[in-house]
Amino acid sequence: MKADRIVLGLGLAVLGLVWFLVNFGVISPVAARELWRFWPLLLILWGVLLILGKGSGLGGCLIGILVFLFFFGGLFGVYLPGIEGPSPGTETTNVTIPASDDVENVTLDLRQGAGEVYLSSHAGPDILRASLTGTPRPIIEQEVSDGTLQVDIKDEAHSWTIGNRTNRWNLELAEDIPTEISLRAGAGRSDLDLSRLQVHDLSVQTGAGDLTVRLGQVDSQVLVEGGAGSITFYVPDNTGVRLQTSGLLNVSAGEVNLNRLDGGNYESENLDNKAAVVDIEVKAGVGSVNLRRAR
Repeated sequence: MKADRIVLGLGLAVLGLVWFLVNFGVISPVAARELWRFWPLLLILWGVLLILGKGSGLGGCLIGILVFLFFFGGLFGVYLPGIEGPSPGTETTNVTIPASDDVENVTLDLRQGAGEVYLSSHAGPDILRASLTGTPRPIIEQEVSDGTLQVDIKDEAHSWTIGNRTNRWNLELAEDIPTEISLRAGAGRSDLDLSRLQVHDLSVQTGAGDLTVRLGQVDSQVLVEGGAGSITFYVPDNTGVRLQTSGLLNVSAGEVNLNRLDGGNYESENLDNKAAVVDIEVKAGVGSVNLRRAR
C-alpha cells in the first residue's frame, strides 16, 4: 500500500471524525482549531511510512499507522479535556478597580493562551470589573503613571502545559473613561463590545478563532492580526469605516454600504457625514471579514 494513499486516507478520516464530534457537541470549535495545530503529524507519518514501508511491506505500514494513532489518541485523551471545560483546580479570580481622581485614561493589556474573552461596559463607578476563570490563575498587575492606569492581565500557560489552557475571562469597563486595549490570544473566541465604551485604540493578535467587535460612535483605530478564523464587526448607523485588508480574506459587507477602492481597501459611503470614523486594518492568513449593521 502506498504511503501517500495511507496518509491521505487517515487525514480524511481524522477530519471527518473531528467534524462529526463538533457537530454533535462532543468537542467545541475551539478544541478543533487547537487540534489543527498538530497537522504536521501527518507529514511525520508520511516520512515513517516511506522509510518503513519500503523495506518491510505491509508490516512497516502498520507500524507507522500505529505510531500515528498512538500520538493522535494521546492528543484526544490529554489535550482536548483541557480545552473543553474547567479542569480540576480551575480557579475564578474576581477583580475590581474602583474609580480614582488620579486616573484620566486606561491602558488594558490582555494576554491569554487559549480560551474565551468577553469585554463589555458597565455604568457603575468602578473603572474595571473582571471575573477570570482559568488554570493556572492569571497574573494581574496595575500601575498608575501620569494619569494613566496600566492594567496587565496574563495567564501563565506554557506550551507544554497543554491540559491547563482553559480560560474564560469576563471584563467590564467604565463607560466614560478613554481606553486603549491590546489583546493577544492563541486559539479561542473573543467578543469585544465597544458600543458604549470610549475605546480609541484596539489591537488584537490572535492565532485561530472567532473574533467579534461591536464598534461604538468614537473616532478610533483597530488593528487585527491573525492566522485563520472569522472576524465580525458590528457597525452603528452613524459610524463610518475605512477598512484595509491583506491576506486571503473574504470580505462581506452585508447591510453596511462600502465602496471598494484599490486592492483590499474599502470605505463607507458618505464618510464625511458620519459622527465617527473607525480605521480598521486586518492582517490575516485566511478567513473572512464580515461587517454587519448594529441593532
